[in-house]
Amino acid sequence: MIFDNNTVEQFWLPVTGTEKQLPVTVINGAEEGKTAIVSAGIHSREYTGIEAAILLSKQLRPEIVHGRVIIIHCCNYDGFLQLTNDTVPEDGKNLNKVFPGDENGSASERIAAFISRKLLKECDYLIDLHSGGGDESLIPHAYYQCTAEPAIVKMSKAMSAHADMPCAVGSRFTVGLFSHAAKNGIPSVLLERGQYGVWSEKNSQAEAEDVMNILRYLGVVCDDVPSVKYPQNTTDEAYYEKAQASGCWYPAKKPGECITKGEKIGEIRDVFGQTIQQVYAKKSGVILYETSSLAITAGSPMIAYGVL
Repeated sequence: MIFDNNTVEQFWLPVTGTEKQLPVTVINGAEEGKTAIVSAGIHSREYTGIEAAILLSKQLRPEIVHGRVIIIHCCNYDGFLQLTNDTVPEDGKNLNKVFPGDENGSASERIAAFISRKLLKECDYLIDLHSGGGDESLIPHAYYQCTAEPAIVKMSKAMSAHADMPCAVGSRFTVGLFSHAAKNGIPSVLLERGQYGVWSEKNSQAEAEDVMNILRYLGVVCDDVPSVKYPQNTTDEAYYEKAQASGCWYPAKKPGECITKGEKIGEIRDVFGQTIQQVYAKKSGVILYETSSLAITAGSPMIAYGVL
């Protein structure tokens, strides 16, 4: 995409091989510099980041941008409108699990391939915005990909430290937009803020400010506000427990609470109240997020904690 400096462009970007379009804002700075992508709506019910992207498109102005900021307002916009369970309507797939995608694949795979090949190739930094879905509670926390090249890990970790969040977690997941970007040499972070599938102006404004502070640190935004580095609990080790059975889920801890190795952190009971699975902490740490619904299905996420 080629635009003149000192401009703001808003448009629908057609996804090759589909009838889909991505809502995009491009802020072309008055000064030359790097390109940062801010993505939201990979998961269509994670509204905090989608609203934060809208706020950023109004807040960012060419005169304070050195380089370019590309905002993808909602990567799964049809899913957003149709209130799908964080999947692309046409194929029922989780968009975040199909990167780098397939130009000849299903709808979600074609969206992922388009973002990978059309947008990421122009990108120097990526900030991916997420939040807790309808059955998920969490504390604000950031992820950086800790299995990429050392220089990418170092920069990604530094980016996460400029988000006002109590925890930063080194991710070892091989799937997802931000993981794919990091493995291809793009410093990337994923920000989690907000929960229960709802959004508030307060949370969206806080997530937008997280992005602004990171962009200031990167030198992409140059205004009169200094960039702030926040104290964080940082770990490259986290555990993601999945349910071994379907039934009723009873967490023993809340997000943000500390746990000790061997401590019981929850259990699953059947519909008659009989215990069928108990979960104990493998290491001491802090609860990052957990399923908040009573119902839980075998194989689905249950609880996650970072080792301190």
